[in-house]
Amino acid sequence: MVPSRLQAMHWKTQRAGALVARILGRWSDAWREALAAALGAALSWLLAELLLGHPQPIFAAISAIVCLSPGLPSHTKQTEGLLLGVATGIVIGELSLALPDGIPLLRITIAAFLAMIVAASYGQPAVVPIQAGVSAILLVAFGPATAGFLRMADVAVGAAVGLLFSQVLSAADQNCRAKAA
Repeated sequence: MVPSRLQAMHWKTQRAGALVARILGRWSDAWREALAAALGAALSWLLAELLLGHPQPIFAAISAIVCLSPGLPSHTKQTEGLLLGVATGIVIGELSLALPDGIPLLRITIAAFLAMIVAASYGQPAVVPIQAGVSAILLVAFGPATAGFLRMADVAVGAAVGLLFSQVLSAADQNCRAKAA
């Protein structure tokens, strides 16, 4: 039996409705954390400008987003992993600057590889080796004056704001659960 055009349209409408419902459900689950991440990014940027005098503290804002991204099982563990990974990458990146700079791509490759291998040895979540590799590359590419201590300071500001906001989110979640019970 061949479905009629009306049946096919009804089936397509049902599929579209189910897709819209899934998307709205995902938005409903994520909006609080996404808003906290965006506000945390703005506050981190502002604090790094005011407290550290950094003219464009992009890593402070990025760090807050990494720490507060929707769907993380633990914002606290993500924050710890971010700090550990960035610190590892900066140290390895600094050490890699002692390598001959005749082939910059080789230096970046070695720094990224070593940073990720060292970070992977900690047995932590993926954010740690990812941040280590990225930090090492940034340090080698931009130099320690731009990507070393300054990046670590910005990351620390973003992580602190992320940790603070995560505690607020956690308290709000517990309050919602208590009201539902």
